Amino acid sequence: MSAQDQIRQFADEISRIREAAGDTEEDRRRDGGRRTPRGVISVAMNMLMAGATVTETAEVCGVSQSCLSATAKRRGVVFPNSNAAVRAAIAERAKVTQAYINGVQVTPGEEWLRAAFEYLPTTGQLVWRQRDDVPVSWNARYTGKFAGTRHSMGYVTVRIFCRSFLAHRLIWKMIHGYDAVTIDHVNGNRADNRDLNLRDATRQQNCWNVAGRGRSGIKGVRQTAYGTFQARLGHRHLGNFASAEEARSAYLAVAVAERGAFEGAAR
Repeated sequence: MSAQDQIRQFADEISRIREAAGDTEEDRRRDGGRRTPRGVISVAMNMLMAGATVTETAEVCGVSQSCLSATAKRRGVVFPNSNAAVRAAIAERAKVTQAYINGVQVTPGEEWLRAAFEYLPTTGQLVWRQRDDVPVSWNARYTGKFAGTRHSMGYVTVRIFCRSFLAHRLIWKMIHGYDAVTIDHVNGNRADNRDLNLRDATRQQNCWNVAGRGRSGIKGVRQTAYGTFQARLGHRHLGNFASAEEARSAYLAVAVAERGAFEGAAR
């Protein structure tokens, strides 16, 4: 079947859908084409996947080109005449969007990330590469620029497909090829995304690697009302000491033995 015959078949199907819905040309002129009967968009997506251009599809279906392009991106429709980079971007956008709808955040695949970003291992920063799936104006504005902004919690976040992602999770996926449940910053600096500062950890291990809190400012040590210093590991009492340094030493002796390199107080 020729391309023209396929387009004619799609046009006939659109006509049947509009006729069944009571949608006339006069109605479309009156509402500016904003009202589209159910089923028209699905036929339009099938036309695009069959190889029709956006212009042809918009003309046959009576739908704007911007509406078709936005719907195609949202549904993950891959055009046969698109290059590999565009097809990969559409597939990744569809995956991320569907996961978001299901209440789950999924990072894009490592291959797409490596194509979209250059990673600087000495500084831990991401730099935008030139992309084929975005407008020329986007490339002119962002290519070669550092990606991400500093979040109020101290992390660096990057906007991809209208979603915010933690930069250290993207970097981990780029380097190691999988999503870690929890990623710990070894030195406690949440903006330091060098590979040597990132490590796979459990949620508990990540919580261990925190700085001191409380009046004493020393992790595991609190000053009592009597002026002495008490060392505690969780709910365990490790003893009272005359100085904060002695209490800290007692805390570290137990904490490092049990928690190893994840004990933040040992930094």
